[in-house]
Amino acid sequence: MKEWGALLFAVAAAAQAQPSSCNATAPSPSVTITSRADNRVLTFDTEKLRTDPDHALLRATTVGPAPVPIAVIDGGRKILAGNSNRFAGGNAPETLTVLDAAKIESGSDAVLGTIPTGAFPREMDISADGQTLFLTNAGSHSLQIIDLQHLPLNPASAK
Repeated sequence: MKEWGALLFAVAAAAQAQPSSCNATAPSPSVTITSRADNRVLTFDTEKLRTDPDHALLRATTVGPAPVPIAVIDGGRKILAGNSNRFAGGNAPETLTVLDAAKIESGSDAVLGTIPTGAFPREMDISADGQTLFLTNAGSHSLQIIDLQHLPLNPASAK
């Protein structure tokens, strides 16, 4: 088994040394992290992170600017990444990018769309029953409550 230092180096290198948040993706044996420096969500194979970290990165998915929080919802079928845009300054509203976890793992375009948020979405947590997302928007000093059964999704543009 590799040393934890090698594991951390591999993750940091893949994330351009600016990983922000992580979340295990059940039922798949993977973990996702936000990489704010390059506007991506990185998905790693958890077993390879322990045994072969240099080859653990499964997929890098482009999301919005400077993603910080991340959450796994819908029984592991969707991933939310909070686009903070924190390096642009100002307090403009931002978004959450909604990703299809199965498409991430298959290598397909995984972006389903976006959800409007306040300025600088910072932290996310899910209610015990999995029905509600609580999102703090640091820039707009607000708590946003999102019904996960009825996502207010703006669909991704056709490419």
